[in-house]
Amino acid sequence: MDILTVKFTGIDADRTENVEIGEIDLNINISDFEPQKDSTAFVRFTYIVTYKPDIGRLVLSGFVVVRDTPKEITKVASHWKKNRRLPADVEKPLLNMISASSTTSAIFVGHVVDLTPPFVPPLISV
Repeated sequence: MDILTVKFTGIDADRTENVEIGEIDLNINISDFEPQKDSTAFVRFTYIVTYKPDIGRLVLSGFVVVRDTPKEITKVASHWKKNRRLPADVEKPLLNMISASSTTSAIFVGHVVDLTPPFVPPLISV
């Protein structure tokens, strides 16, 4: 299944407390698989970063456009309807793409409300 693009449809960010962040939780929820008429499908998702204890939250929602043969799209749609989960071979690359795209966007959104980026940058040694 080819991943064509990631589109964001909503962003919400807030910081309720101006204290040191203790813990960051990240959750990606795939909420729907919607076949289209042109051998593509929309995979709806929500990316949620929670800063604890009750410090703030970032939420990005959107969809990924994927493409495959009509037979494969129908097969994945059927699996989704039955299990409310995508097949592992489809889900893994989608989650990785959603994570990469959302984390990049979350860095900029979080900066506006003074939230730490939702990842640990690599340490560089020379």
